[in-house]
Amino acid sequence: QANTFFHEDTIQFRLRQVRVPDAGFFEAFVYLDPKQPPSAIAVQVAGGTKVWWGNEPTADSPYGGGNLGKRFGALPTPGKWARLRVSTQLLGLGDNQAIAGLTLQEYGGVAYWDAPAIGGSIAPATDALSSFRVWWKSLDGKAQPELPAELRPVAVGGPAKAHLPSDAAKLRAYYLAYIARPATRELGLRQAAWEKARAEHFIAADAIPGTLVFRDLPVPRDAFVMLRGQYDKKGEKVTPGVPSVLPPLKLADPSKRPTRLDLANWIVSKENPLTARVAANRLWQQFFGVGLVKTSDDFGTQGALPSHPELLDFLASEFRDPSPNPLPQGERGLNPAPPSFPGKGAGGLGSSAWDTKKLVKLMVMSDAFRRDARQSPELRAKDPDNRLLSRGPRFRLDAEQLRDNALFVSGLMNPQMGGRGVNVYQPPNIWEPIGYGDSNTRYYLQDHGEALYRRSLYAFIKRTAPAPFLTNFDATNREQLCAVRDRTNTPLQALQLMNDVQHFEAARALAERVLAEGGKTTDERVAFLYRTVLSRKPDADEHRLVARALTKQHELFAADPAAAKRAVRVGESKPKGTAPDIEVAAWAMIANLVLNLDEVVTRN
Repeated sequence: QANTFFHEDTIQFRLRQVRVPDAGFFEAFVYLDPKQPPSAIAVQVAGGTKVWWGNEPTADSPYGGGNLGKRFGALPTPGKWARLRVSTQLLGLGDNQAIAGLTLQEYGGVAYWDAPAIGGSIAPATDALSSFRVWWKSLDGKAQPELPAELRPVAVGGPAKAHLPSDAAKLRAYYLAYIARPATRELGLRQAAWEKARAEHFIAADAIPGTLVFRDLPVPRDAFVMLRGQYDKKGEKVTPGVPSVLPPLKLADPSKRPTRLDLANWIVSKENPLTARVAANRLWQQFFGVGLVKTSDDFGTQGALPSHPELLDFLASEFRDPSPNPLPQGERGLNPAPPSFPGKGAGGLGSSAWDTKKLVKLMVMSDAFRRDARQSPELRAKDPDNRLLSRGPRFRLDAEQLRDNALFVSGLMNPQMGGRGVNVYQPPNIWEPIGYGDSNTRYYLQDHGEALYRRSLYAFIKRTAPAPFLTNFDATNREQLCAVRDRTNTPLQALQLMNDVQHFEAARALAERVLAEGGKTTDERVAFLYRTVLSRKPDADEHRLVARALTKQHELFAADPAAAKRAVRVGESKPKGTAPDIEVAAWAMIANLVLNLDEVVTRN
């Protein structure tokens, strides 16, 4: 897999012309990532001979057969800056040859390059950057693209052709300003400052994030009903509006054409109850597993009727136009927020419209949400699908919640908010088979350090190859709208929870927490483990079973210390050394066992 990765950077010399000096050489500094060292690195200057450093080609390597060019030596030591130097002759470059750019390549990993340079000796009489006539002659009848239009005929003619003195003087002035090596130290400093300013300008321009935006045309296009859908047969002219069966669209300025802002205000207006009802139903679905309207993506005549219409009306009303006093205790299965609940103004819960946090608090403090998921056979026979809310909701956590829960209880979670998406652990060769050659996401480069343990909200998602930890647990691939996630049960899910790097690493970190914070005895530590993961104490049978499993794991790892060492070092987070490897490995297996309990992966 490592050999399939390929990346290159091409540097164009736009600020100053570069020429190959006599007895020239190219050098650069390179740092190979010790976590992801490449199999080979290569350099090519101005389209000349490519030279490379790396492992000897093998039958299955992509550069077998020498298509990398000329091998120059073994890879530098990963984790240290190394200087690479090769003569311009070996790079296939001639003395005084113009160089437009260079290409740096990595195969199978990550490399950082710095301070590329061309060195050698200079003979002013033959150096195109020291002699105006040598440079003019070296153009060989071809004008450089960056030359001003008025100077191109002079440059193409060459020094042998007669030119007006004023034209030759202009070309010479251009040469001295933009091409020639500075004749004095002062000119050199000024030219260096100019080049630095231009480089900083390009860097700043590239660093500015951009995005596509909508903007109305000064004169909107005419729109027509196309007869029988044919694009070239225009029918009646139409203007923006809403279906006549819905409340009319109110305009901020009746004398003007309707705008998107008018539409947005109409969507959340009191005359349109659908927005608040759909939003409240989606939130209910998130906490109860199924919406009051089961078809949360269809509130039309083909959709399901609400199981509790009055409750849905109440939630939508409270969301859009909250009242100072929500429903009395117990009515429709909901409890109001405590009177002391702080609001943004007078009235507590009812002081702010469209406040999602307050609606969420109202739902999760309800009797319906806080009921036990256990149910008698008689009640289950009457309400098998829990549409009557006869028990608490019970369903498996979503993919993101499963990973985040394991990271949180283990103490590994990085709570940083905002920032770029991160590439967490992922099996090899997921992106590569479907990546386009010019795509910046063709190859998967895993992040390291704290980025690995950020919440799943920040996991970078490639739509054509979503992360397996999400796909296995029915997360969407973002290719289309998904109002309701399916919940399936497959063997891959159990294998992921037991063996995935992220989950087992979390189990090891949780084991270290148990050993460091859980007390001195096995009973105390088992109780701490259950309280941390399940928010309850283990019963007597659980104590006995877990203690027996711990003893067995101790015996297995004591017989194979190397396996214990490997288990403790799964993942990139370093063990804290709270106990010997055998002890930590045994408890890691117990933590993994508890993290795989149905009670952990299911919202009860």
